[in-house]
Amino acid sequence: IVWPKAETMIAGGDKHLLSLRDDGTVLAAGDNSYGQCDVGDWKDMAAVYAYTSLSAGLRTDGTVLLAGRDALSQAVSSWQGVTMLAMGYGHVLGLTQDGRVLSAGTNTDGCCETGDWEDIQSVWAEGYTSFGVTSEGKVVVAGRLDSQLTDEEEAAVKERLASWTGIRQVAVYMSDIYGLTEDGTVICEGRAAESSNKSVEAWRGIQRLQVGDGFVAGLKEDGTLVTLAGSINDQQAETSGWSDLAAISSTQYNLVGLCRDGSILVTEPTRCGNSTLEEILSLTDAVQAAWLGDSLVVLRADGTVRNTGFVEYFRDESAEFDDWKSISRIASNGATLAGLREDGSVVRSDTDY
Repeated sequence: IVWPKAETMIAGGDKHLLSLRDDGTVLAAGDNSYGQCDVGDWKDMAAVYAYTSLSAGLRTDGTVLLAGRDALSQAVSSWQGVTMLAMGYGHVLGLTQDGRVLSAGTNTDGCCETGDWEDIQSVWAEGYTSFGVTSEGKVVVAGRLDSQLTDEEEAAVKERLASWTGIRQVAVYMSDIYGLTEDGTVICEGRAAESSNKSVEAWRGIQRLQVGDGFVAGLKEDGTLVTLAGSINDQQAETSGWSDLAAISSTQYNLVGLCRDGSILVTEPTRCGNSTLEEILSLTDAVQAAWLGDSLVVLRADGTVRNTGFVEYFRDESAEFDDWKSISRIASNGATLAGLREDGSVVRSDTDY
């Protein structure tokens, strides 16, 4: 009862990515701390979804599989007739063929109270909030939009959302709420309506929205991409050459594009380091290694230091150890790295991790 669509063939969580193959199997990459990438035995899938450390797959027969949280997996194992999923921080929504919405998970602030929703055409979720779009393009909400809002402010935002019409997608990150209309324009509410993010209302011909930490992206009908200027990591510059896209998704910080030829593009995060894990594992002249936070630091025989680094989104210190030369020994307390030079002097990392 469910057919694969480009927009549900890729999905990103915080630090992992899912991709649906044409044969109905699923590939996963990234962090697998909670088993969210354990999808190798999934078959006959029509769509994939991801959020934080959770992965979900919708089978062609309308049943659901989850990876990364056993309790939720059991809760959705009996679902049938599902045509679309949405995931929040601790809950999952399932849209059924008859326009009803199933929910499972932690009912924080009432985010799972969707039992009285009817005539729903699509479901969306973010954090502890659930959204449904009716066949008339109206938006219904369950849960709290922003914990920092007073009850009166919360009610006012929800009232304005209820006035939206002609909506086909709701895209939310934190307190930024965007609505994609049937005619390809974008409207916004919440914090986005009070900031420069309101400039997205000038966009036209948008088929799909994607938002994350510091960026808003819109996929146009011709397969090109528009992104909000001034976003973290300069997403606009990184995606300037992207074209012929069939779909977009994102991890928390990075935009992901599915090209019409089946290839995948991902924006590159800034790394606080001067090497990659693959490069370090291929070294044959390492003499010492130490952990610096979650980063692996290696001293080479020539006295230089290589650091795998880890993703940083607000600063660029990618050459932090490039000026370390003639090092004879390194030491770390886990938060700070020190290097002993051959002349007896000591260097110390500028940043605690």
